[in-house]
Amino acid sequence: MSMKSEWFRGFEKVGEHEGCGILLLVAKLDPQGTGRLDSKTMQSFFQQVESTAENVLSFATTCMIVCTLVLAIVVPLTVWPISKVDERSPSLGGGWPYGAAWYDDWLYSPAMQVVHWAELLFLAASIFNAFRGTMLGFFVYAAISIYAPDTESKMMVLYDNYKLIATMTYGAMFGLISLLIGLIFLTARCSPVACIMMTAALAAGMKATMGNKATMKGTMVATALNQLRIGREIVGATVTEVAVSRPPV
Repeated sequence: MSMKSEWFRGFEKVGEHEGCGILLLVAKLDPQGTGRLDSKTMQSFFQQVESTAENVLSFATTCMIVCTLVLAIVVPLTVWPISKVDERSPSLGGGWPYGAAWYDDWLYSPAMQVVHWAELLFLAASIFNAFRGTMLGFFVYAAISIYAPDTESKMMVLYDNYKLIATMTYGAMFGLISLLIGLIFLTARCSPVACIMMTAALAAGMKATMGNKATMKGTMVATALNQLRIGREIVGATVTEVAVSRPPV
């Protein structure tokens, strides 16, 4: 990982975390590279693969729900024509002295053309990410549930497409983030107060989510340490095998 925050450092000994679960399962299967596996080991391995596949499908369902909800919101906002705002309306602050002039300067500023372009840019990015996340979710379902008839084929699908899980995740996440940023520029063309409130809500939400080190550290470090534990088991088994096979001096 390129990030050097404390809760990401645990991944450095393992590598990229996308799909690392299935990669570690495969690596743990025969760490000595003997090519000989008994039926009990294979049965346990296939059970772990089936559990992993079910977890991936459950996660894909969540991503697809988020993506479709984003599309349901952002598409009407994109095609919905912004109605003309009455800058003299008391509900917008036009009732207080110089309120109408202040709102008029805001709403009819030449900068609104740039704001309009920025709004459509982020809304289009939201549509792109949500559409990509939805399509990748369908691909995951088709590949694992329909075109992979047995556990071994499911394992190969997960192994060959381990980055697909991360791409699907980013589709849902960036689709939602782009929508919220696009809403800021959309409200800027309707009401300055709405724009300020939307900006404050997004900033506070991002700070509460990404700035909560206890939550981020608890989830990321726990995952990283579990992956490191499996990695040490693999390396330890390999080292032990070499030490046993080496003749005494």
